[in-house]
Amino acid sequence: GIGPVIAPEIVESWQKVRVLADLVKFLAKHEITFGYAMRIWRGFKHTALSRIQTNPYSIIECFGIGFAIADKLGQAMGLTGDDPRRIGAGIIHILDIAAGDGHCYLEQQALLKKVVELFGELNGDNLIITPDMVQERLYQMLPEQDLHGAFVNENGWPVMMENGRVYRGYLWLAEDSVARDLIRLAGYSREQNQMINWDEVIGQLNRVYAHELNRPDFELHEKQINAIRTAVTSGRCVIVGGPGCGKSTIIKSIIRVYR
Repeated sequence: GIGPVIAPEIVESWQKVRVLADLVKFLAKHEITFGYAMRIWRGFKHTALSRIQTNPYSIIECFGIGFAIADKLGQAMGLTGDDPRRIGAGIIHILDIAAGDGHCYLEQQALLKKVVELFGELNGDNLIITPDMVQERLYQMLPEQDLHGAFVNENGWPVMMENGRVYRGYLWLAEDSVARDLIRLAGYSREQNQMINWDEVIGQLNRVYAHELNRPDFELHEKQINAIRTAVTSGRCVIVGGPGCGKSTIIKSIIRVYR
């Protein structure tokens, strides 16, 4: 027979299948394909259908769902072209495009302009979305603060604004976390590393790499040497550069110095 351990698992599995089936059926009615339905399911799980019924444009938060699909669903469900939920999805869409181009944020005025242009292309002369309408919706999307100034529900911010710069919420959190770590690292003392004989250390590193790479004339570049010294003697150091510029060699050298 079915024991007390297996029975709840069967019930749970059946409930998941039923909820997924309801979601697929609902989306199919609005001509959203099964493939997109599964992406939405993976993003929202059992809350998918209720979230869609509240705000069909919320699916833009799911991986692989763009503004076009969200807009198709929103219009199929009868939302008007100037619905705040549609404008909000447009804001997220423009910020996601910027993120794909390598930008963590857009200046507020640049964002408003791009969102207005987006809806201008979609709506034509039938419906005008103004910068004021976009700005009003943007402010509605910003996180609330409690009495102590702390942000409420920080994991659910769709957007964040700081000093006129508008971020996707997750990118602002990432940037804020990195900044806090850099401040923390800046307070660490590296006085003991100031006494290193760098001529000797760099000479040893050059000999090691010359042997490993079978290049007898190998020498670290001056910029690589400066990066190694800065990392070892400072509380913080950010190393950037394109492919093939020697970042990996710098990291390996820092590790070897500490060894």
